[in-house]
Amino acid sequence: MSSNFKITSVDIGTGGLEALTKNLEKLKEKKHVQVGFPTAEMRKSEKGETPKTVVEIAFYNEYGLGVPERSFMRTAIIENRAEIKAFQGKLALRVAQGKVDQERALKLLGDKIKSLIQTKIIKLDKPIEGPQQLRKKKGVSNPLMDSSQMHNSVTYVVEDGGGEDGDT
Repeated sequence: MSSNFKITSVDIGTGGLEALTKNLEKLKEKKHVQVGFPTAEMRKSEKGETPKTVVEIAFYNEYGLGVPERSFMRTAIIENRAEIKAFQGKLALRVAQGKVDQERALKLLGDKIKSLIQTKIIKLDKPIEGPQQLRKKKGVSNPLMDSSQMHNSVTYVVEDGGGEDGDT
């Protein structure tokens, strides 16, 4: 029976342990990244319609409140969980090695997840249901891309503190 593992060693050189310790100490400065719609940007409203924020529209579509459920955030994370975890591991190693700082690593992670969510928005395969919605969207088959505002509004912010949920 063969095994699929490899043992490697890394020469950290003179002062390497001190540098590693210093880099790991910096991680005590807790930061986190929030990806999605952290700002309340307004979308253009139809005549006679109450203006809604992009966050509200995203929430309604994600959970199906008043419209068919079109989960694009949860499914982007669930479908790409292994890829995200692997990327987090690579970033953590680079931070420990002093190749990137924590803030830059979180920005790279935020950009990665932002891209996954935007890709999910583009590839959405759940059609608009109901003639009223179809009439409003003028025949657009992907309701989250009718104006591209949802797609273009996905962003991320790096903030101080530990965040609410450490899971991916």
